[in-house]
Amino acid sequence: MSYKTCLLSILVATVSPLDLQARPLDDEVEHAVRQYLSVKYDEAEELGRERRTIYGVAYNPAARLKPLDIPELAVVLPNTQYFTTILDTPSMCYRELEVIVAATRSDAGFVIRSAVSPVYIPEPSRKLMSVVRRKVACTDEDRRRLAMGVGKMLAAITYNGQLKNPKTADQMASVELWHGDLHLGNIELRFDDENQVETVFFDCMSANTEDKIAKKPLTSRVRTGSGE
Repeated sequence: MSYKTCLLSILVATVSPLDLQARPLDDEVEHAVRQYLSVKYDEAEELGRERRTIYGVAYNPAARLKPLDIPELAVVLPNTQYFTTILDTPSMCYRELEVIVAATRSDAGFVIRSAVSPVYIPEPSRKLMSVVRRKVACTDEDRRRLAMGVGKMLAAITYNGQLKNPKTADQMASVELWHGDLHLGNIELRFDDENQVETVFFDCMSANTEDKIAKKPLTSRVRTGSGE
């Protein structure tokens, strides 16, 4: 990575704190996000009179989209907004499923990614986490900041989610994701020789999650009313 590129990344980081706050939800992005969710999570069948059969993870049109502020990512992703909402599932032990959405505005519209709670699915979407891929981080502090930003996306949809022990070593940055006193896994970012994020992945503590998180098999059910 050239000196000029690293210097540019430092200068960009001087953006006003007001620019780092979560932007309000406008009609255009809300329509795009809701359209995406309705197609991505479509495991439901409308039966009329506010009755629907839920076969799997299903979009809930009545659930509110909540803007999420992630200042650690605002500098490298200035055109991306983050939201959380609730999806329906047929599981009686996990009726409301948290999901995070990242919507990046482009000339062609929006590029949208999402992931559901790692408590429900232990391995979160790598596509969502890779929203920071190819972004520049020249210093250990920059790298910890990126790892914390990705971690905050997952912590926001983890019940009692906490981030602990951010670290950097060689060409890697990581942070631990906890669900209360249960260590779910580690978010890890690896950097190339140009100081760009090369890969992002979630190192799942599978022995913990499979043995300690009780989950029942999914079975279809009929629910009355849409709720929130």
